[in-house]
Amino acid sequence: MSKQWIDNQGVEFDRNEGLGASEVAAVLGYDSYTTPYKIWAIKTGRIDPDEENAAMLAGKRHQPTVLAYYNDAPERNSAYMYDVPITYREANPRLWATPDAVDFSLFRPRLVELKTTEVWNKDDWAEDAPIRHRVQCQIQRLAYERINPATDNTVMLAVLIGLSNYREYEVPYNQEWAVDSIQYVIDWWQRHVVADVPPDVTPADIETFRRLHPDDTGEVIEADEELAEWIADLDRIRGELSTLNKDEKALKAKIEARVKDATYVRTGTGALKLTWQERKGYEVKPSRTRVFRRLNEKQAEKELGA
Repeated sequence: MSKQWIDNQGVEFDRNEGLGASEVAAVLGYDSYTTPYKIWAIKTGRIDPDEENAAMLAGKRHQPTVLAYYNDAPERNSAYMYDVPITYREANPRLWATPDAVDFSLFRPRLVELKTTEVWNKDDWAEDAPIRHRVQCQIQRLAYERINPATDNTVMLAVLIGLSNYREYEVPYNQEWAVDSIQYVIDWWQRHVVADVPPDVTPADIETFRRLHPDDTGEVIEADEELAEWIADLDRIRGELSTLNKDEKALKAKIEARVKDATYVRTGTGALKLTWQERKGYEVKPSRTRVFRRLNEKQAEKELGA
């Protein structure tokens, strides 16, 4: 189900009428989570947008916290939440952007993008902010010219990693690149959404493709040379996996016979731990299986001592 929004001019619009700044980044191929094919499927009404998950909800809930960190810097106390869609193209496609906050501490207002992420994503922010966020900042800055053409040419990207590691990144505005990118997006919309022609499907689109095609069609196609090679590789790998699975079962049986009732086997590089696991259920008889777990030196020392 599409979402109805009201833009900065008080006009109500449907999200499927166009693209927001983050969706522009996806159409340009800069988003590792959303692809042009998925955007096309959503905008043509073939699938519904993803429901807001826990991470997305947490990101919205913690935006004021990230902004508070931003305002803690010296001579900063005038950055405020904005979060209203700014329409900068009215139709076919409608284009809009939703800046998170605006800093009025400087002579010219500066846009501030507020992000949160889990601690295990910290490496994505090691050298610079992820490119999908930097592209989003470029498009937001382009859109905000409708509000104030004199806006500062640097967008600040503030992120809170793991709710304790606060960082800031400067994103210099490149107007020429942003304008060229928007022209590409407009052309893309006409070629794919208006013409109802799907973009190329990539391996990252498999989940979306399955949502679009849940049933068997019965269609028959002839394999070209490349597809035939992939199928042959799949057959080979399946054969190798079958052999490896048999070898694994045989080795486990040998190890169990030698280990008997022992739980640990010390090795030169740690230990092997064997534990019993019960299997119960309505459709299967209760049974016990031996679980093999390899321990490295530190884990072995923790569980077995010196």
